[in-house]
Amino acid sequence: MLEQADGGRAYRVQFAVLIEGELDRAVLRQAIESVEAGCDILRTNFVSTGWMALPLQVIAGQARLSVAEYELSHQDKQPPASIDSLFQEARVRPFHLERESLLHIQLIEMAERRHILLLSLPSLCADAAGAENLVRKVCLSYAARLEGKEKDDGAIPYIHISEWLHELLESEQAEVGKDYWRKQNATAFRRIELPFEKRGLDATSFAPEHLAFTMDADFTASIVEAVGVQKTTFEAFLLTCLHVLLWRLTGEPDTESGVLFDGRTDEELEGVIGLLARYLPVNLFVDGGARFDHLLPGVCEILRRHYRWQECFSAVEPGLKENGSNQAFASICFDYSERPTQYCASGVSWSIEKRYSCLDRFKMRLSFLKRADHLVFDLYYDSNVIAAKTAKRFGESFMALLRSASAAPHSLVCHLEVLDESHRHRLLVEFNHTREEFPTGQCVHHLFEQQVKRTPDKAAVVFEGEKLTYSQLNEKANRLANHLLRAGVGPDTLVGVCLERSLEMVIAIFGTLKAGGAYVPLDPAYPKDRLALMIEDSGAAVLLTQSHLEEVCSNHVAQVICIDKDWREIESHSGLDPSARVSEDNLAYVIYTSGSTGRPKGVMIPHRALVNHMLWMQARFPLTEQDAVMQRTPFSFDASVWEFYAPLLAGARLVMVRPGDHQDSAYMVKLIQQEDISSIQMVPSLLGIFLEEPELERCVSLKRVYSGGEQLWADIKHRLAARLKSDLCNLYGPTEACIQSTFWVCGPEDDHRKIPIGKPIKNVRVYVLDQYLQPVPVYTTGEIYISGEG
Repeated sequence: MLEQADGGRAYRVQFAVLIEGELDRAVLRQAIESVEAGCDILRTNFVSTGWMALPLQVIAGQARLSVAEYELSHQDKQPPASIDSLFQEARVRPFHLERESLLHIQLIEMAERRHILLLSLPSLCADAAGAENLVRKVCLSYAARLEGKEKDDGAIPYIHISEWLHELLESEQAEVGKDYWRKQNATAFRRIELPFEKRGLDATSFAPEHLAFTMDADFTASIVEAVGVQKTTFEAFLLTCLHVLLWRLTGEPDTESGVLFDGRTDEELEGVIGLLARYLPVNLFVDGGARFDHLLPGVCEILRRHYRWQECFSAVEPGLKENGSNQAFASICFDYSERPTQYCASGVSWSIEKRYSCLDRFKMRLSFLKRADHLVFDLYYDSNVIAAKTAKRFGESFMALLRSASAAPHSLVCHLEVLDESHRHRLLVEFNHTREEFPTGQCVHHLFEQQVKRTPDKAAVVFEGEKLTYSQLNEKANRLANHLLRAGVGPDTLVGVCLERSLEMVIAIFGTLKAGGAYVPLDPAYPKDRLALMIEDSGAAVLLTQSHLEEVCSNHVAQVICIDKDWREIESHSGLDPSARVSEDNLAYVIYTSGSTGRPKGVMIPHRALVNHMLWMQARFPLTEQDAVMQRTPFSFDASVWEFYAPLLAGARLVMVRPGDHQDSAYMVKLIQQEDISSIQMVPSLLGIFLEEPELERCVSLKRVYSGGEQLWADIKHRLAARLKSDLCNLYGPTEACIQSTFWVCGPEDDHRKIPIGKPIKNVRVYVLDQYLQPVPVYTTGEIYISGEG
């Protein structure tokens, strides 16, 4: 059924055999014909009747073999690419299952005493062990014919073996085996979702690709030593490493792989050519706090018991469709072999140099062959599901884990390394190479005061037809700051600010900072109980509000200053910059979390973190005196912080949205046109509504759209690009880390469903770690840890 669904492209076994010595081509052809004549499976076709879901096996009475011969070179050596090219060409050559010989053979002369024999068979006719037996039989038959003998090893015909296996499944003995699999809860493979796989897997599409990894003699020797010390097997050691890696990558302790068992359980079956192998589910619970070497005995025991009952397992789910699309398959496959790959007869050596075998579908498959002094590791992956670079990283992670486990098998599983040196350096150093010098000893209001001197008469804040120039805003903020100083406000004094969006809100924020205090945003729209909790919890000494909001903030002991009613008294103070002794380590603001996971908590951010962020933002997304930024985010959310400061530290205009209209997309479109706004910020859900506005194309001044707070999807990017010539930037960061910690400017490559949150801003470092605080590989799920100036 898999062959019919695939058209025979993927499910095949293929070997490249290097033949060195004086080769008699005529005798070789006779040897191959002799082997074919003695093996019914090599003379088999599969004929569809039209009235049965499965085809009939039809065995030809005589050999029909043809050997295609080529000459590539008479040089001693040929570039490997030539062999690889021929090997690849042979891989895509279709099998005509109903007619013609299914054994494809090519003989390529590389040099006078150097040939390559390419053998290909559909997996219906052979597995990897069967193909190895075919090579061995041809070698022995070739030697026998040179000696004038007929070689007949008396192998059991495959059709008899097939009948025996079917009879075994019907016998009482099989019930014991079937019961074993039921007790293992392993009657079928689980559908495992890998964190890095492409989504939307086509049920019938399968496109396997291949990567080779080198394990040199020294590397292999370290594994040999570890296997010997632990008194285990190579297969168990490698398989345990695979399950540990699956745990590290998925975070799921219940891991599963499909392990290949070749079905040759009896001595008389060892030399059989045919399909006997199958993948069996191996389930292992991986405890990160356990020692690696303590997992090995359990894996050995699983392999031993599986080997005994392998004939009794069935991996086909009920209700199998004719195209095989709902056939169960192992997501992660594993196979290991120690079978000989080199034979010598009559002065000619035969070495299996390249191999490919695929007898079932998979997402990823690890294949190991143990040679004399080194291991061959081939990684196969379904390119429809796994990207090539992701598969490469998976292989590198496995190699790193294997090195770590062989060097220190007594280590806890969670401490084993899954990053090689280059990968670790890329994640921990290159990705976090964000260090940049920035002015020390500065507070954010100092930067504002410097801008006031540069553009004193330029409009700073605009609100509903009113405006303040830079010098006017600075003077009013100074008068309020000096008033607050008289009220006892100083460094790290918390000042509650309960104001509607207005010019007074900006004056209150800068006045608090200039007095040395830190403002605590209190949204008048919040319930009274929440406002009371925030005032009490923060211990705010002073409350800045408006007279019509005094009732909103009641039941507290803070000194109340109404910025409207008390303005005459405030105005009596000096308009010069106050000399408050505030440093970069003092607090700038305290913003309360939502409290969704418990009692709301105040997040305290110092000037140093804020200055770092604002200088990064101006360097990365520079504003000029011609720019205008919309202030629409409620100031109780830290995303509002950069809206206030970014324009006022660069000589741009801060345009305040009318209270209550910060979610009215039609109003915002009109405001953008009216005030020539160049930068806005919205959460993706609101941005999606905003992009539906009919007059959006008229917002020609809009240069940058910032989004954050929710997952940003690629369709938002496409819709924005279709209607506006604006950059879209995805911002991410928890309140605790000062506004944003990472950013991503969307580009043409962002065609996937989810937009990344990007890389860290300057002087901030970001790590993705597992529950044991170990770095996880790229494309692997973990938790974000943030450090640095934020």
